[in-house]
Amino acid sequence: MAAIDQLDIVIPEGFERVADPAVLLIARSEYADAIRKALSPLRQAWSRMAQRRFSARGRTGVVSFPLGAGRPVMIARRYVHGGLFAPIGRDLYWGPARAVEELLVADMAFRGGIRVPMPLGILAEPLRGPFWRLAYLSAEIADSEDMVHYCCRLGEYPPETAAIEKRGVLREAARQIRALHDLGIYHGDLHLKNLLLRRCSAGPPEVFVIDFDRAEKGEPLSIARRAANLKRLARSVRKLRVADELLTPWDRVRFLREYLRDFPDRRRLLRLWAKSLAAGGASREIWWTMTATRRTLRGDKIERMRKLGVAARRR
Repeated sequence: MAAIDQLDIVIPEGFERVADPAVLLIARSEYADAIRKALSPLRQAWSRMAQRRFSARGRTGVVSFPLGAGRPVMIARRYVHGGLFAPIGRDLYWGPARAVEELLVADMAFRGGIRVPMPLGILAEPLRGPFWRLAYLSAEIADSEDMVHYCCRLGEYPPETAAIEKRGVLREAARQIRALHDLGIYHGDLHLKNLLLRRCSAGPPEVFVIDFDRAEKGEPLSIARRAANLKRLARSVRKLRVADELLTPWDRVRFLREYLRDFPDRRRLLRLWAKSLAAGGASREIWWTMTATRRTLRGDKIERMRKLGVAARRR
């Protein structure tokens, strides 16, 4: 118990540490009381998360907690390992540092004017030895959907309307990612499902960047780091074959053109990005085919995306 009080943790400005002998809770000061009330009793917060509706997003999931009238709905995202060793240490982490670092980076982006869900804090519980369970807390982006599911819904609109809106979305996504890189943030998992879209009454949907787990912050990114991050995003389009069919080569040109607007060394960045994307491409194509990544969407949506891809090529 005393170990929690003795932890040396950097707390972002505008956040505070909620006193509790068994659980570490860092919350945004203006909502600290509401967050503590929503999660109370803190020792049972994890079981309460398990009882609530679980909404999948990638390997992890989120549960919602209303904070009261006039306040945002809070989303709690539990940290869960993926990959080969997931069954061994599914939700066990070495200390709370990973969640604290994500909070620092997300708050840096939020203060920098980038569209990200408002960071509300972290919840961490020590288990046995050095192992902890972690959760990241943020405000919910209401009526939003990720880029993949947005693409699936484009078929509900007239072709010309869908094409115009898609171009606006790509330009807005490019602006947010460019601003992120200019601020000095390298997104550790930049892919289509970590771009949320929220429709507006006028203009194209707003694009939010989410999930700053394993993100890195520092000086404005070098050309090599920018190319590597853009490569990761391009790979996610190619990996999701149905998105690859819908987002045409011209769409990718539009995205890059907006990202490179007023960039001082755009030709070098383009060459480096193209070279890094081509390296290892064949081996990844084989792996994605073997692992049947098309199953990431339901079969009916896959067929709809195929039709949209054909229509987009004709335009």
